[in-house]
Amino acid sequence: MKIEFNGSVDEVFGEVQEFMGKISGGEPKKMVAPTQEMQETVREVKQDKSEMVAPGDWTTSDCKPTDKLDETPTVVPTVPTATTEYTLTDLTNAAAQLVRDKGDDMKLTLRDLLAKYGVKSLKDLNENNYGVVMEELKNLGADV
Repeated sequence: MKIEFNGSVDEVFGEVQEFMGKISGGEPKKMVAPTQEMQETVREVKQDKSEMVAPGDWTTSDCKPTDKLDETPTVVPTVPTATTEYTLTDLTNAAAQLVRDKGDDMKLTLRDLLAKYGVKSLKDLNENNYGVVMEELKNLGADV
């Protein structure tokens, strides 16, 4: 099916209104005729294509600059590396002191700490992790 409307805007508008009434099976629907202002807007939009850019047809040089965000560098806290050599006895004493000072809840915290390193007791901990674990014990309040 091909539908054509020919004539002036008012004539085409009338034909469209009549057509819509026929396909809807009733009286033609009341439609508002386009005003002169609407017609001018359509013409302006059709003529002013300078701002239109096809999707994917742009570069970063097309981006407009924005206010700069705070460029203060983010300070990332450094994790202290252990320079002191710790022994299993040092770790055991620190953990025992935490349990004595802070109670049974500390046992659960220490269990979670050990689980983080894949072990169930300090004696199973890899010696390479002694320094890091001691730092965590200090963070929990161990007085070493």
